Amino acid sequence: MNYCQEEILKMNIISESQTCAPFIGVRKHCLLTDGNGVTTLAAFHGCPLSCKYCLNPQCKDDSKIWKHMTPSQLYDYVKDDDIYFQATGGGIVFGGGEPLLYPLFIKQFSEQYNPNKWKISIESSLNVNNEYLRELLPHVDEYIVDIKDMSSRVYMSYTGENNRRVIENLKYLITEGVSDRIIVRVPHISGFNTDEDVKQSVSMLQRMGIKSIEEFQYVSDRRNECRSCQSIKRGKVVCNVLKKIRTLIAEANNIEYNSGECNNTGLCAGTCPKCDAELSYLTKEIYKLKHAGVAIKL
Repeated sequence: MNYCQEEILKMNIISESQTCAPFIGVRKHCLLTDGNGVTTLAAFHGCPLSCKYCLNPQCKDDSKIWKHMTPSQLYDYVKDDDIYFQATGGGIVFGGGEPLLYPLFIKQFSEQYNPNKWKISIESSLNVNNEYLRELLPHVDEYIVDIKDMSSRVYMSYTGENNRRVIENLKYLITEGVSDRIIVRVPHISGFNTDEDVKQSVSMLQRMGIKSIEEFQYVSDRRNECRSCQSIKRGKVVCNVLKKIRTLIAEANNIEYNSGECNNTGLCAGTCPKCDAELSYLTKEIYKLKHAGVAIKL
């Protein structure tokens, strides 16, 4: 079912103190793919667009909802990675689907369940009501915008919607003085835009005042499946990076920590029970130091 934005917003409001939203998944331990540092991608269900090469088609299929969560439940799911976030300047990236369809959820998470001020990033098409963007302005540290194409013709042919609100919302963020916190991604979309279209989009964005612009080649579902397999195979790299972070934190705080070789076999997802146990140990040791009044270095 393709819910309109107003219907989705109503669905996720339980009360002023409690919200619940549908998610298609939460991916932990992302490295430099959804913002700087170690991040966790929390992907909402629901999207106002119908992109021809949608990388997450499950976001428009009710049967693919992974689970419904409140802000407190999401916090419980990700809080174990607190020291990774603090040590690397990472945090939570809200994506989807379209995260700006759930402003109350994100606002409550930021206000009530982010005690250590993790970075809050939004991966968005910006094709939403401006009121949602305004509500979240004080709570978002970084905007990662998938602009598709600045041409209304190309945008309509690819997404089935016009891009008037996208451009208006981008201008709004710029006038609010957050242009230095905006990353705009401009894709080369085979069959929909040309290199000249992309060049024109980049030029328009630069004239508007956007400094961080990333060009990339859009992929079809088939190629995306291959990329997903490759990301799993890169899990060992993630494992080694996280181990290095744990080692540096332990050394900086004079915590005894010995990490042996990982015995995980087969494809590595980037973490395993051994890694999780080491993280739990380190977190407990840091808590002990804090409780004793020792300044922690992260």
